[in-house]
Amino acid sequence: MLDDYEHWVVPEKPSPLTNLGENTLARMPSVIVELGFHTNPADAVALQDETFKRAAVAGIAKGWHLFTKGVYTKGNACKPLKVTHIPDVEALYGEHQQINVEYEGVPLSMIQVISSIKNCPANAPCRGFNGGGPKEGPVTLDISCPIPDLKEPLVLDVETKLMDFSGGSAPLYHHKVTCMPGGAEGPGPWRGLARRR
Repeated sequence: MLDDYEHWVVPEKPSPLTNLGENTLARMPSVIVELGFHTNPADAVALQDETFKRAAVAGIAKGWHLFTKGVYTKGNACKPLKVTHIPDVEALYGEHQQINVEYEGVPLSMIQVISSIKNCPANAPCRGFNGGGPKEGPVTLDISCPIPDLKEPLVLDVETKLMDFSGGSAPLYHHKVTCMPGGAEGPGPWRGLARRR
């Protein structure tokens, strides 16, 4: 799984070596990308892992794409995709709300938002819902509280993750949705739809 490489170290600056003909003799912009060394045991295992290889190639492709689009030449740093804030909200049972998902990073393509409820009681029809949208503009998450057989508030522990369709992903972000009595009657599932407005 990609999570196995969460702490993989990537140097922030290029090596100062100048004796490489691929770079010093090239008549065009050039770079040597070293993903690891087969003589290093951990690198050797990673270099044979399809998950690592796909993630590495996606990262190289994203770097090339952002460079050719002028992202780096405009002084922007390459920040990993990361959720910076999702507010904790209150809603009535059955009520629909839209909340903003704030993030940093430079997504290469559309953003997908994946949310799941970690503590749904047996008598509440909760389920996470995946959605997405284009990379321009703010990301929003549409939520509605389930309608359980409860007369008291229900605090839902929610985990939300952002992904761009190049394979880049953000760590899980934990937030809460508090569902309050006084809303609609009848059955109503949790709904979460990420979209941009």
